[in-house]
Parts: sequence; C-alpha cells; structure tokens
Amino acid sequence: MTRSSWLMVAFVVVAACSAPKKAKVGEEKIPEIYGTWFQDGDTTVACYIVQNKESLVFLSGKQTSKGHFKSSYEVIASDWNANAILSNNHQTLSWNDRKWTKGSFPFPNISGNWYENGEAAKRISITQDGTKLVMDNGAEKLYGYFYTTNGVYSTTNNNYGTYSPLTKTMSWGNKIWKRAAQ
Repeated sequence: MTRSSWLMVAFVVVAACSAPKKAKVGEEKIPEIYGTWFQDGDTTVACYIVQNKESLVFLSGKQTSKGHFKSSYEVIASDWNANAILSNNHQTLSWNDRKWTKGSFPFPNISGNWYENGEAAKRISITQDGTKLVMDNGAEKLYGYFYTTNGVYSTTNNNYGTYSPLTKTMSWGNKIWKRAAQ
C-alpha cells in the first residue's frame, strides 16, 4: 500500500470511530439535558428544557413544544417541526437557526419538612441532591428536579411546581405546600 492509501485508511478509521453511533433510543443511555439554556450565547434569553426520560418539553419565550430524543444525541421539537444535535459534552444544542448553550443557575435548598395546605397530618419530607429532589409523603415518593431557580418538575406524576422563597411555599396547581418552621 502506498503512503496515501495508508493515510486514507487511517482517516476513514478515525472518522468512523469519532462519528456518533446511530442506534434506537431504547438501546442508548439518554442524557439528562433538563434545565436552563441560553440562546445564541445571550444570557438574557433563557430557554428551558423539562425532561421525563426520553420525553421533552422545550420552552423558549412564549413558545412551547413537546419533543423527544430521536437518539442519544438528537432531539426533536415536534410542535416546532425542528430538530437539534446535542454536543458530546451535553452543553450545546445546535438547531438549524440558533444554538442553545446549557446554563447554570443558583437553586435553593428546599430539603426538610413541608405540609400540604399547612396541615400537620399531611407532611411531605423533601431530600435534595443538587437539583434533584425526592418528595416523600409517607404513601409515595415523588422524584423530580429544579429546572429553573424556582421551577420544579415531578417526573413521577408529570407535574409542575413553583417554589416561592418569600412565602416559603411550593404551588402544585390547586395544592400549596408550606415549609415547616426551621
């Protein structure tokens, strides 16, 4: 083989090894991409992703789209009829017309005891590991996470909550959890 043939073979091998592998979503580990993202590097233009396994909800301004993972590195925003490619380090989503960059945000520590509608008989114990939450009312455990500084999502029952540090409450639709005095 000539030197140029060897170089061509080496190039093909390297390219094949570095190319993302195409596989079905069920066969791949789906990355956690929930949270706050910034559009086109502008930290004043926040976008959000809510995730429940391979199901996604994208929020950008007043626009919302349901979505899902097509593979471990490609997402589909169904309502926007758009797809994006996720970078290897899971920090960038490249859409056709824009780029989202994963942001970090300060999230509060809400671990401790809470009471549904302020009733002592309806105690919820929250444990927290970073943005991840386990909310236990004694009968069931709800798993969730912060996706913004005050937005909480429960993957167990597909429910959204809003935390208010001023009133020390968590609103879940028609239920209000009040934080126990510390």
